Amino acid sequence: MKYRVKCLPALTGAYGFGETFDPERLVSPWDALDEALIADYPWTDSYPARFFAAARVGLGENGLNVLMYSDEAPLISRETRFGGATCDDSCLEFFVTPFPEDGDKYLNVEINPSGIAHVGAGDGRFGRLVYDKPIENFEIKTFARGRFWAVSYVIPNALFVSQFGKAPKTGQHMRGNFYKCSGSLLHEHYGTWNHVNAPRPDFHRPECFGELIIE
Repeated sequence: MKYRVKCLPALTGAYGFGETFDPERLVSPWDALDEALIADYPWTDSYPARFFAAARVGLGENGLNVLMYSDEAPLISRETRFGGATCDDSCLEFFVTPFPEDGDKYLNVEINPSGIAHVGAGDGRFGRLVYDKPIENFEIKTFARGRFWAVSYVIPNALFVSQFGKAPKTGQHMRGNFYKCSGSLLHEHYGTWNHVNAPRPDFHRPECFGELIIE
């Protein structure tokens, strides 16, 4: 699958959540970004739960701006350690290989409803660098009231430069995937945007990433 990453106006930060949140009533400029539906559940034979979830990504002057949201209840948010097992909670995840021409190295960003993040870098599931403390200028905001819960953040250019030697720019073709999951036995589930061809849940599959085109 392909997703168009549009450019955002200068000084756009993470989404500014108010008292309510409705993905059909997003504020500008987020409402102009394409919506990627996380609607493929490859392992429903073993994990039948499914929840609506989607993502939007734009390129700002400070990095990649991400908004993800889901209609999920009840929410599970127990992890409190940055770099901990947020995937066992209600979790919205974005994996991105920003420079596929240089190899398969990718970032994974996995955030629970409390805004606790698991951020890693590497070219596969094993041997990844996992950040165990908040990252400078990595702005994270969350919303968890009413029907929808949502996360928004900016992956700063400085993080891309530190891990890849450069930052994303207009005209670039990246690869990535969006995920919705929870490892909790309460309603364990695993949803993807681009199909993952694997016998069991495994999001660390860069060969199954879709195309993200920065316009």
